[in-house]
Amino acid sequence: MIADKIERINGVWMARSVTAMNLVTNRLSNMKMEALYFGVNIDPALLTQRALTDTAFRERHLDALRAQAN
Repeated sequence: MIADKIERINGVWMARSVTAMNLVTNRLSNMKMEALYFGVNIDPALLTQRALTDTAFRERHLDALRAQAN
């Protein structure tokens, strides 16, 4: 795991780019954080298996999160 583009945001050190290296297959996966939000209220229902399988349910909860980000 390689953390890159580290910066302090709201007093918290964050990596804006994280790369995972698979040493068996020699492949890389990179995750780039475009925007970071702190203090967002997340409904625990969004962190359930239903949120992974029920699109309408998930979108209702994600709409509430998107409204907090704006």
